[in-house]
Amino acid sequence: MRQEILDVKGFEYLKREISEVNEASVGIALSGDPGEYVWFRDITANPDAVGVATLDEAQRALGFVFGWIVRWESFQDSYIPDRMYQRQVEQRRVRVSSGPARVNAVRVSGEEGILRVEVDLVDVPDNDDFNVWRDTLSHLLNDDQRLSMWWSVTESGRIVLQATQRIEVAAELVERISLALIRVEDEVMRKQSADEASRSALQAEAVSYGRSYEAIESTFPNWVENVWLTDHLEIVGGVPQSRLMFSVADSARGYSQVISSGLRGYPQIESCFLSGSEGSFRVSPQLDIEVLCSALQSVSKDIEDMIARDVQERRAEEETRRSLEAELKEKFRLQ
Repeated sequence: MRQEILDVKGFEYLKREISEVNEASVGIALSGDPGEYVWFRDITANPDAVGVATLDEAQRALGFVFGWIVRWESFQDSYIPDRMYQRQVEQRRVRVSSGPARVNAVRVSGEEGILRVEVDLVDVPDNDDFNVWRDTLSHLLNDDQRLSMWWSVTESGRIVLQATQRIEVAAELVERISLALIRVEDEVMRKQSADEASRSALQAEAVSYGRSYEAIESTFPNWVENVWLTDHLEIVGGVPQSRLMFSVADSARGYSQVISSGLRGYPQIESCFLSGSEGSFRVSPQLDIEVLCSALQSVSKDIEDMIARDVQERRAEEETRRSLEAELKEKFRLQ
C-alpha cells in the first residue's frame, strides 16, 4: 500500500471533494428523491439554464424547495444535538428555594492509583445562573489545592474530585465542600451585581455617545451612515474589543480596504477593520466623537473621488448600452 504525503493543493482538493460529498449527502437525505436533488442542483448552478426555465420547471423548483424546507423543519424538531450535554442538563436537580445547594449522594471509586469522589447535589441554580455558579464553585474548590487533587463540577451539578494520593480525613472534604457551597452563593451575587452595574454603565455611555454623534452628524462625510458605541463589551481570544463602530453607505462599501488602511494611518488610530456580517467597521482605541470625525474627514476626499468615478463609469456604461441599442434598432428599422 502506497503512503504519500499530500501537498497543500492536494489537501485543498480533498477538502473540497469531501465537503461536496457531505453537502450532497445532507441534501439528498432531505430531498426525498435523489433525482430531484440532482436536477435542482444542475438547473440552479447554470445561470443560462435559469434564464430559459419554463413555468413548469419553476413550479417544480418551488415544489422541491418547499418540500426540502418542510423536511428540514421536521428534522430540527427530532434531532438532539450534543446528547451528552442535554442528558446532563436533564439530570440537574434545580432549586425551588433561595438556599444553597445541598449534598444528596456520595460515591467513591478508583483504579490505577486514581481516587475518584463523586458528590451529587440538589437545589442547584436554574439555567440562567448555572454556568456562573458552576465556574465559581469549581474555582473555590480548587483554590489553594495541592496538585495531586483536582476538583470539577459537571453540567449535571455533580462535584467530582480526582486525587492521586490517599485521602485520610473525610471531615476535611466535607468541610471544604460545605464551605464552598455557602461561599459560592455570595460570590455569584457579587458577580451578578458587578455585571449589572457594568452593563448599566456601558449602556449609559453608548446613549451619551449617540447623542454626541447626533449633535455633529452634519460634519461627518456624507458616505458615513452611522456611528455608535456597542452597549456591551465583546471578548475575542481573551482580548476585550473596542466598542467604537461606524457604518458606511452602499456607495462606499466597495472601498472598505481603502477606508480601513487610510484610518490606520491616522495618528490616534491603532486599528480599523470590518467586524460582523453587516459590514460595520470597528475602530480602536475608543475615540472622542470629534477625533473620529476628523479621522474620517482625512480620508473622505479619496473615498468621494472613487465614488464619483464609479458613478461616472456606471453612467457611461449605461449611455453606451442605450446608444448601442438605439443604433441597432435603427439599423434593423425597428423604430
